[in-house]
Amino acid sequence: MGTMATHTRIGEATAPRSDRLPGLSRRWAWVAVPMVAILALEAVQDTAPGRIILPTPIHLAVLAVALLGGAAIVAGALFRRFDRQALELQAQNDELRVRGAAMSALQEVSLAVSSLRDLDRILDTVTEQARRLVSGEAALLCLVGDDGRLAPRSRSGPPEAFHPGADSCPHPDGREGPCSLLRIATAGPDSDAVDGPRCGFLDPAFLGSSVVVPLMVGDRSVGSLAVSTTTARAFPALELSTLESLAAQAAVAIENARLYQRVRELGMLEERTRIARELHDGLAQVLGYVGTKSAAAISLLDAGRPVEARTQLSDLGEAARSVYVDVREAILGLSTPLRPDRGVIDAVRSYAERYAEAAKVRTVVDAEEGIEGVRLAPAAEAQALRLLQEALTNVRKHAGARRVTIGARREAAAFILEVVDDGRGFEADAASPSDWPHYGLATMRERAASVSGTVEIDSRPGVGTRIRFRLPVAAET
Repeated sequence: MGTMATHTRIGEATAPRSDRLPGLSRRWAWVAVPMVAILALEAVQDTAPGRIILPTPIHLAVLAVALLGGAAIVAGALFRRFDRQALELQAQNDELRVRGAAMSALQEVSLAVSSLRDLDRILDTVTEQARRLVSGEAALLCLVGDDGRLAPRSRSGPPEAFHPGADSCPHPDGREGPCSLLRIATAGPDSDAVDGPRCGFLDPAFLGSSVVVPLMVGDRSVGSLAVSTTTARAFPALELSTLESLAAQAAVAIENARLYQRVRELGMLEERTRIARELHDGLAQVLGYVGTKSAAAISLLDAGRPVEARTQLSDLGEAARSVYVDVREAILGLSTPLRPDRGVIDAVRSYAERYAEAAKVRTVVDAEEGIEGVRLAPAAEAQALRLLQEALTNVRKHAGARRVTIGARREAAAFILEVVDDGRGFEADAASPSDWPHYGLATMRERAASVSGTVEIDSRPGVGTRIRFRLPVAAET
């Protein structure tokens, strides 16, 4: 025989009513006390003036019975009141325990969402806290795939609680399916009486009672959170609302992860576009120049003019060396690590050291004290390093400098990165917008603007150049 589950809500009255007993007891007590007083007076006082008689044993017995009866009635009323107050106190303690467990679960999940970047660890925390909240034996969090089917993503409980069948199941009602509303299923393992859907991934032996909560992003279902117990029980309203809150936080984490992945994809696409443009405007042009020089050298050799051909080959060798340095510099920039546990200054120092060796230019890093602890957003840190690389590449290729200084400091909510060289400088209004430095500056401004930063430049012929990047500091948590 299967055991049928029962629905009970916290706060429902289950104890027998005894509201009338205390009042009834008090009325009997008020009758008993005067009777006892009258009997006592008659026992000790004679009707004749001045005569007092001693009470007889009968009088004493009646007095004792009256006193004991009144005391019993009053004591019974008091004990019933104490029992009722004890039950009320126990109910309040149970409610406080549930509220404390709910607050603890929400706090744990909130901390996980705010401090963890790994979505799987966040969902594991949600599932574990949901199971603990209802003292359940199993909890399962499923996500909706691109095909509209639910697939398990996080589990909490013994392995035997989870069905070893298919790794995904369709929504019974289409794509929205069981995630469109809160569904509660409570029934014994062998019973057919179910108020709502059973979770197809949980073993029936663990479905004494279960609750399925949707994971919603707006009006779109992204998954479900199921919690079950082996015994039949009701889920109080506070537990249900807390489970909905846990599911909502899980949905936020899922959406944040999706948006973060989308931003990464867009960032990679944008970076690929920039690299392609740089290759086209740099390496491709040099290779075109190499092809032209090679053809000229061959023509001169065929014409019997070896001296002029040698000049062309010399220019060709110089172009090849320039391309080699450019490629090495690009590889250096792409391979300089940005460690999560270190700030951008660590990467700046590492790149400056390798740049000085490759470019044969004295390079000094002048960082403000304490700047190592300043953090930028991950995207801003990556762009800061790329901006530095482009500025130093321009110094090597165009400035003819003997020394370059890299400065780093903080100004309010901005991180300032400066590149100062003692090279030839330039006149800002003299060059064509398609030539360096205008073209290089346009690329740097585009990079800085992508992370809400700015670029400032100060240069004069024969004095050198100062390029200042202003980037936003990451918000402190």
